[in-house]
Amino acid sequence: MRMRDLGFSAVVVAALVVAVPAFAQQVAFDGRMVDANAVPNAPSIPSVVNPPGSDPQTYGTDSWVTWEAGGCDAMLRNGAWADNNCAYLQSTSASDLAVGYPIHIPTGAVAQYVRIYFNQTVIGNTISGGFWKTAYYGSMTDIATMSPTATTAGDTMQQWGPFTEVIDNSPSANTYSFLAITSGTTKIYKMMVYYKLQVSPAPGTATFTDVPTNYWAFQYVEALAASGITGGCGGGLYCPESPVTRAQMAVFLSKALGLHYVY
Repeated sequence: MRMRDLGFSAVVVAALVVAVPAFAQQVAFDGRMVDANAVPNAPSIPSVVNPPGSDPQTYGTDSWVTWEAGGCDAMLRNGAWADNNCAYLQSTSASDLAVGYPIHIPTGAVAQYVRIYFNQTVIGNTISGGFWKTAYYGSMTDIATMSPTATTAGDTMQQWGPFTEVIDNSPSANTYSFLAITSGTTKIYKMMVYYKLQVSPAPGTATFTDVPTNYWAFQYVEALAASGITGGCGGGLYCPESPVTRAQMAVFLSKALGLHYVY
């Protein structure tokens, strides 16, 4: 039997927006912390790098979230490589090394920045990268292209953006990847995509008769309904002005956050 709520209020809106602490302006890089603001070409946005083994639980539409991939996540496209136990990728042949990193970001999220971490002992060695999407029938679109160059030899991070790419992972839409090409002794540590979650756009028709399309919270009520978090209060109504009980709040939060227990 489907559980139904008896409405929604600002109390639940506030409860669903879980506070996320501010992130330090440093990034975990090659076993140490590096001041992100001290790196050339890096806009002043929060770093959301999580330590290995951590479980980032990020909610809300204002927090930066990242997708990152390292040496053992890459797929070889051309050349030969050494992955050095996943620490970094480096060419082991005279030809260029071309690798691809699959990117998995939730549908509806807005990707805005790309970072790449690398090491150049010879400044003249080439390195290029791109954030791409491939359509269902194979055509590729370049979202962001970069040709990072270190100003001094050693470990470097460079970043590109902002751009705006609304992610669409539907079966008939796109797949996303980051492609990198390098040569010589250049090492590629990892790449990152920064994105933010967003609430689904409002549909053209209303699910509940008491929440019409011109109602101030229409978009948000429809997002809850489409996500299976709410079924209304019965009879095709949502009861938007009714108070919410603690039991109904438990249903909202458990469904919204996917709470579970270990059997």
